[in-house]
Amino acid sequence: MEKDGQKEKAGTAPVEIDDKDRAILRLLQANAKITVREIAAQMYVEILWNSVTTKADKWSHQNETRLLAVNNRKDPQLKIVNGEVRPRVELPQPLLRPNLVEIMLGPKCEAGARDRIRKVLDDLGLGSVTISSAAPP
Repeated sequence: MEKDGQKEKAGTAPVEIDDKDRAILRLLQANAKITVREIAAQMYVEILWNSVTTKADKWSHQNETRLLAVNNRKDPQLKIVNGEVRPRVELPQPLLRPNLVEIMLGPKCEAGARDRIRKVLDDLGLGSVTISSAAPP
């Protein structure tokens, strides 16, 4: 098979790469002896930085705290809930319970979310927690 004057092996197709792939390739070009563990360590720094710090200024009034759960074990212990629809990891935070004062819903929050959250809060004995809505940006 020929493509633009170059021979192409049967059964192979062009591979699309994203920004993460490009970052890994740059690391390999800089140091061909770098190990997978070293690549992962350098990638975690970027993931951690983006997860904890990346937030547009227009949302700064929310004063939220973000939690990043890293689970790099061969046998993961963090259970993924609702994986087919909207995957998440639920981490019990018993020390936060007495300090929870408000839950702010996003401007694109689905209909009925406020009622479902209120029910969960009430069932947990957290009826004093305020539920507010963020203004659109």
